[in-house]
Amino acid sequence: MDLKPWQQRVVSDELIEVGPSKQEAGATQFSYLEFRREGRVRNVTVFDDMLSKMRETQNAENASFYLLEGQNVRTGDAANALIAVGRAGGQTFGIDLKSRGSHDTVANTDRARKTGKLLQWAGAAMVLIGIPLVLVFIGILMIGGGVVLWRTGKKIAKGMEYQLEMLAQCSRMVAGIPGVRLI
Repeated sequence: MDLKPWQQRVVSDELIEVGPSKQEAGATQFSYLEFRREGRVRNVTVFDDMLSKMRETQNAENASFYLLEGQNVRTGDAANALIAVGRAGGQTFGIDLKSRGSHDTVANTDRARKTGKLLQWAGAAMVLIGIPLVLVFIGILMIGGGVVLWRTGKKIAKGMEYQLEMLAQCSRMVAGIPGVRLI
């Protein structure tokens, strides 16, 4: 599956409705946010620190919502993350995931990416070793296992690279918002 690159989107509109939600670790996943002129934005993740700020802007005209649009790595569905929110003429509040104590998250994600790459190479090695052993039945099993290992490693590495890109894009987006107050 090809993942579309993370893109920044700014919605300056009135938030009129918030769809059903489910709690996840450190965030709330809304099925949609409905805006007066922009319509619905589906699958929006709002981090716990931003939730009260988003609720304060509901039904406020000309509020600004700074979103990152991408895809869910596992399902391929559209995914959005609320990075900053503010009212017209008021303070804009933002969250920089990369610089706010998530250094462990970045390190763990990078470690998982490297593990995925290692699995890819291990799978390729199994295939290469299994080719001469095809005559001895075990070679077929090694080739099959190597292909599965290679594909799994590739998916892990690609997913982790996508997450790292989202964190970097979040930092760039917040840095580009004039007068943003980090929470």
